[in-house]
Amino acid sequence: MKLKLYLIDATAEKGHVLFLKKLTKILSSRFEVQIISSQAFCKAIGHSSIFELDDRLFKRPTRYHFVINQLRILRKAIAHLPNNATVIFTGTENISFSIISYFLKHKKTYCYLHNNLDKKGLSRFFLKRTSKKVSFIALTQYINDYVEKEIGHTTHYIPHPLNLNPQNTNSSNNHVFGVNLDVSNPEIKRQLIEIQLLLGQKMYIKLNNKSKYSDTIPDVVIKKFYDNYEEVLRSASLVILEVSYNYRVSGVVYECLALNKPIYFIGKKGKFALDILKTYPELSMEKMPLMPIVLEKRNRSYLITHGDNSILDKWANILLN
Repeated sequence: MKLKLYLIDATAEKGHVLFLKKLTKILSSRFEVQIISSQAFCKAIGHSSIFELDDRLFKRPTRYHFVINQLRILRKAIAHLPNNATVIFTGTENISFSIISYFLKHKKTYCYLHNNLDKKGLSRFFLKRTSKKVSFIALTQYINDYVEKEIGHTTHYIPHPLNLNPQNTNSSNNHVFGVNLDVSNPEIKRQLIEIQLLLGQKMYIKLNNKSKYSDTIPDVVIKKFYDNYEEVLRSASLVILEVSYNYRVSGVVYECLALNKPIYFIGKKGKFALDILKTYPELSMEKMPLMPIVLEKRNRSYLITHGDNSILDKWANILLN
């Protein structure tokens, strides 16, 4: 009989859909998995075993309402679980999760850390006081080490899964793709114009959530959302990323590595970007490349480390021992 896992995503972030779809597929090959989240999120994941919570609970009119609704979501999710459940939280808010963690009575409880560590003030205060019954899951080794030292919890490093199939990748469209950029920042805009002039290729820009921009740049398409995001990414000759944060990871970076796409970090480089450059030094380019580069050695090692078998083995070692 397979061990049953309950994956609870209380925040239902759109950016985590690919991550959770892949994680669910990996774990389902050895375990019985049920997803607990919003109706819309469960539909997006497309898993057969789900427990849906009302979409209205996931609205965020204010920070106060967000935390209160998170408490309601977590209470409803936990009430659904049997006493001996093995639970993996894949998306949480620090304050509500810290409070709820002291009411958990389940066999084993794990929590993925996404953007939880870069929070400040009360959010950071509560994260540090999460019950020690919870083991954290870090997506990089350096974040794992940081959590064990600064937060003091048992932490496991499990690599980020391959969200995208690495096959069928090409650069035939000869364009540059900038993802989650703040083009309202004058320095970022200046660098983008410089890159566009240097490469002479059409450029597509996906704005980050905070960017406000109404101007235009010649031969540059700027949008907040791309329906054909994966297609644009797969066919890009170069991907430009702005990664200034320290203790969270970029899913887009992992997508680029899976697809063997050359990456150029623009703006301030945070600890995560520096860790990627340290792990894959061939990405460190002092000058903008004039043509696409192929990094086959990097791609092979990356695919093994972040492959399905590697992640499944790590989870099995944690859950079955």
